[in-house]
Amino acid sequence: LKNEMAEPMPNHISYAGNVKIPITSQLKIVLPEEDAPSGIWPVFRIMDENGNLRRDDGANTFPPNKIIPEKHDLNQLRSILQLHHPHFAEQIQSCTLLHPSKKEFPDTNSKNTLLRAHRQMIRLRKMDTILHNAQRQGRISFYITCHGEEGMHIGSASALSPQDVVFAQYREQGILMWRGFTLEQFCNQCFSNQLDLGKGRQMPVHYGCRALNYQTISSPLGTQLTQAVGAAYKLKLDAIANPERESAVSIAYFGDGAASSVDFHSAC
Repeated sequence: LKNEMAEPMPNHISYAGNVKIPITSQLKIVLPEEDAPSGIWPVFRIMDENGNLRRDDGANTFPPNKIIPEKHDLNQLRSILQLHHPHFAEQIQSCTLLHPSKKEFPDTNSKNTLLRAHRQMIRLRKMDTILHNAQRQGRISFYITCHGEEGMHIGSASALSPQDVVFAQYREQGILMWRGFTLEQFCNQCFSNQLDLGKGRQMPVHYGCRALNYQTISSPLGTQLTQAVGAAYKLKLDAIANPERESAVSIAYFGDGAASSVDFHSAC
C-alpha cells in the first residue's frame, strides 16, 4: 500500500433514477423492527475504489510506507495491518484468512491460509474459463461463470466451519472448491458422466456434496432461502438439545433474481 494522493472516498452510490444508496463500513445486522418502511439500507464496503480500507468519516487509511512483511508470515502481516488500521483491529484479528491453519492444506502443503485463498481464486477463474469454453464448443449443455465473485466465495467460505450447511445458487463454485471439491469432481458433474456424485441426473453447475455439507443446487431461483431458514431452525434446536455439541449455522447465497422471488420474502 503506497502513500499516494487519493480522491475522497464516496459516501453513496448512484443508481438509475438518481437514487442514492449510502455506503457504510460498519457491518450491522438490521432487524425488521428497526427499519422503517421508507428506510434505505446502506451498502457495506470495507475497501474503496483504490483498494484501501475505507472509513465512514472518509479519512484515508493507507499507511505512510509500503507494507512488506516477512515472506508468507501471516502473524506479522496481521500485526502490521492492525498497527496502520486500528479502527479495523477487531476485524483484522478475527479474520480467519489472516491466521495460519492448524494443519497443512493438502493442496498447498502449507498452513498459510491467505496463500491458499489466492491460489483458489486463480484456480476458480481458470476452471470457469475452461468449462465456459467447453460449453461454447458444445461439449457441455450449460455453464455459468462466477467471474468477479471469487473473493466473496473464498472470504465467506474461510469463515465457515465444516459442519456449517451451505445453500447456494449457480455462481458459488468457490465455496465448494474451498471445502475440498476437486477439479475432477467439478468436471464429472458438468459432463454428467458416471463418476458424477449425482449420477448425471442434474444439469451442469448444479453441484452438491453430502460429505462437504453443500446442498445440491436447484434450478428455480430462491428455493434455497426458505430451506436455509428451516435448516437453521433445526440446527438451533439441536444446539439447545445438545449444548456440549459444536454448534453450526446455515448460510444461503443468492442474487438479484432470487431477491425478487416470493421465497426471499418468506425466508425473511
